[in-house]
Amino acid sequence: MINGDSIADWLQSNVIFVLLMVAGISILVGAINKKTRDAMLVFCLSLVGLLFLTLASSWQQIGQWVQSVIS
Repeated sequence: MINGDSIADWLQSNVIFVLLMVAGISILVGAINKKTRDAMLVFCLSLVGLLFLTLASSWQQIGQWVQSVIS
């Protein structure tokens, strides 16, 4: 069965592959449609989504770090 943890683990271990695929697809879409701005917007939103995924998967470590900085 697929759950959110297994998908997050796969994305974390294959983040370079995912970024290259998203960048390649974005460049391809931009070249085909001649709308570079839209393709780069998709690429940037994908990066933001991966950032949120990374932050969500390591929220405990981030919380501990924030506590150590504050105190």
